[in-house]
Amino acid sequence: VDESKMPFLNCLYYNHTDQYHYKEATRLACLRRQIPYLDIFDLWISRGPDWWSQNLSQDGLHPNVAGYQALLQDVLNWEIFNQLVL
Repeated sequence: VDESKMPFLNCLYYNHTDQYHYKEATRLACLRRQIPYLDIFDLWISRGPDWWSQNLSQDGLHPNVAGYQALLQDVLNWEIFNQLVL
C-alpha cells in the first residue's frame, strides 16, 4: 500500500500497520496448522519504498504489471513452493 495515496475512493484508508497485523494473524494461523506461509508483505517492505512504489498501480493499493510479475517470481523462488511442486 502506498499510504500517500489513501484514502482509497475517498472512504477507505489502508496502511502498513493494519496490513502487518492482518498478515501476522494469517502467518500465526498457518504456523499453528503447519501450513507453509510466504510473507510477501515483509519481503516487499524490505525492498524499500522506491521498489514497491514502482510495483504498485496508480491507486496505491494493487500491484501493477511489474508488481504481478514480481509476485510471480517471489512465489516461484520460494523454496517451499519448489519442494511441493517438484
